[in-house]
Amino acid sequence: MKLRSIVPALGAAAMLMAATLGGGAVASAHGQGGGEDYSFRDMGGTQWAAPYVSELAFQGIVQGVGNGDFRPNGPVTRAEAIAMITRAFWTGSSVPTTTLAFTDAASIPSWADASVEEAIQMGMLTNSGTLDPNGDASRAQVVTWIVAGMGLSGQAATTATTDLTAFRDASQIPPGDEGDMALGVQLGLINGVSSTQLAPDMTITRAQVAALIARAEAQFGATNVSTNSVLLTGTLSAVNTTASTSGSEATQGTIAITIAGGSTQSVGVAENAAIYMGDQTTPLGSLTTGGHVIAGLDAAGNAVFIEEALAQAQATSATEAEGKVTAISSSSISIAPDLQPQEGEDQGSATQSMSGQGSVTQTVYDTYTITPQTVVTFHGQALTVSAVTVGSQVHLQLDGSGNVVSINIQQMQESVSGTVVAVGQGALLITDSSGNLIVIRGGDSATITDASGNAIALDQIATGDGVTVTGTFNEDGLHPQTITITSGTVNPPSQGSGGFGQGDH
Repeated sequence: MKLRSIVPALGAAAMLMAATLGGGAVASAHGQGGGEDYSFRDMGGTQWAAPYVSELAFQGIVQGVGNGDFRPNGPVTRAEAIAMITRAFWTGSSVPTTTLAFTDAASIPSWADASVEEAIQMGMLTNSGTLDPNGDASRAQVVTWIVAGMGLSGQAATTATTDLTAFRDASQIPPGDEGDMALGVQLGLINGVSSTQLAPDMTITRAQVAALIARAEAQFGATNVSTNSVLLTGTLSAVNTTASTSGSEATQGTIAITIAGGSTQSVGVAENAAIYMGDQTTPLGSLTTGGHVIAGLDAAGNAVFIEEALAQAQATSATEAEGKVTAISSSSISIAPDLQPQEGEDQGSATQSMSGQGSVTQTVYDTYTITPQTVVTFHGQALTVSAVTVGSQVHLQLDGSGNVVSINIQQMQESVSGTVVAVGQGALLITDSSGNLIVIRGGDSATITDASGNAIALDQIATGDGVTVTGTFNEDGLHPQTITITSGTVNPPSQGSGGFGQGDH
């Protein structure tokens, strides 16, 4: 299972810094912070896209055009689209050096050179022919590039195109891109401009590009790491509207978010925070506890972007289910669903409707059918069905027949073995036999034993020790339940280790 590369090889110090951030799901954020305003005043006619735009503006993937405007209906050049997609999905630790061989390479804007080089490395582009960087990008082209950026081009090549038959303009999809478009439709990345028109050759707008990328991130998991801004995801457990000051910034209140592993983090909400419920802006006090939220935190740790994560689901008009995997095979998956049927409902299914653009029906069955076209993703990695383990938390997207279109693994039960390369506060960094770096977060709460079965403390683990770790993988690393030293020398317990160190080892 090649899921260890969810941690980019940025070096031990950088990874441990990322591992010991203030908790939560670390996502792509390019130096944002300082109380910026991530809402735009000209989104009125395209309000459905406002949460997507705010989220990507926070991440540094898109930006406004000045004076508080985004120009959502403006066109996007091919170079601009390439830059946005690579900002979202490039996982390399440095910009590659590639000699650009396009016939019109001289017309590529200098600011886009690095993005084009990254796109070549990601398989989005072939380094030949004409790029036309300043020409308008089409909807079909952007979908194809995003699918490649997600690492799903191979899956797209085998995707059945039956879902495209509902669109009378499907014949306008460029030859060779039909599988990418069909996969985009199945994953809910792209919708038709009407029930019968996909408009593949239409110039894509800035709002549409933002929506496609944000939906792809929701399916795939944002992959880059920034140490001064984070996206925190989890369940909203409390809302307080008492104004205060946090990190020298004025705040309008606080929210508490319960993140993976069950811990709760309280954060201030900046005075000018962009707050959405579904696709509508809302006051802080209108947020609903118990709902799933995404919060973008600035360098001071305050939320400058909050979304009750309904807009992305609404826009897909998809059928979905979430739960913990109880059984898995190559042809079926069984889950214990999060949404339980209410008293008096049919025990075979339960539905939940949401208002707004489109609607979502969440259907609960015990078992779903997996097909050869089922896509499996785990926070920055395209995997196979065999990677799904019993006990993993998953989000399923289903077609009208109840077949599984995609499995997004949110948390995965896993056991890994490797060699310790760094030890930090509550965290380890290990490398496995393939050289992949793995962040181990929250080690202080794990059961830790040496090779003889004696209980030890985390700070007794030494660089160079061989370890086996079992626990739950999610987007920010492996949260361990047990850590076992398999080889190496165990350090003496530190003075502050308390009851963890059991005698001299």
